[in-house]
Amino acid sequence: MSCGWYAFNEQHRNFRFKGKVEKFISSTRAELFAILMAVYATPKGSRLCIFTDSQAAIDALSLASVNPRKARKKLKNWTILCAIEEIANAQSLILRLEKVKAHSGITYNEIADTLAKEGCHEPACTSNLQLLSSVNAIGCWNSELIEEPIRNFTKQMGKAKYSINTGRMEKNRTVLS
Repeated sequence: MSCGWYAFNEQHRNFRFKGKVEKFISSTRAELFAILMAVYATPKGSRLCIFTDSQAAIDALSLASVNPRKARKKLKNWTILCAIEEIANAQSLILRLEKVKAHSGITYNEIADTLAKEGCHEPACTSNLQLLSSVNAIGCWNSELIEEPIRNFTKQMGKAKYSINTGRMEKNRTVLS
């Protein structure tokens, strides 16, 4: 999966970004990563209006902003949400998100979609989320960050372990027969 954005400033100077998104892939995660990269790229003290076709990304950011820090860790993509908020605050950005209809011929949204498709061939987007002051602990498994609620991750790992063990038992029954 990949992400991309297209932007311009008051002087009509154009900016573009595209990149690959890895690990725990979802369309919402890709949209949030695009927003994070746009926030990274915006100069301090600016107004940033992001037009996105992802209502899920808008809802996730709204939900994160009204939840206390501890409750945010139960949200999916919580590290990206914290990063967006922390960087926007540190850079004194005025951030506004607006929903646009997907694939409806809106020029800049279509350009962003094209950039996102091209992003599959780019290096993976990464951010050092451990430097965030709002994140005091991040779970890891096999030296990989766990960027979803720990409880959900643990349940998924338990199900995977159970299905592997069940498969082994079936194989053993066949061999013993």
